[in-house]
Amino acid sequence: MEELIWQTDSQTMVSYLMETGYDEGDVTRVVQILEETKKVLHDATPGNH
Repeated sequence: MEELIWQTDSQTMVSYLMETGYDEGDVTRVVQILEETKKVLHDATPGNH
């Protein structure tokens, strides 16, 4: 599941989390963290500059 998350777009993530019973506030935070993490990973990957 872990590797899959990085390839998942935010909309799919939101749908999944909503179905799993998270409320919108939690989902928004998770997506924010996910986007930031993806950006950090992207920036940290050699050849992405």
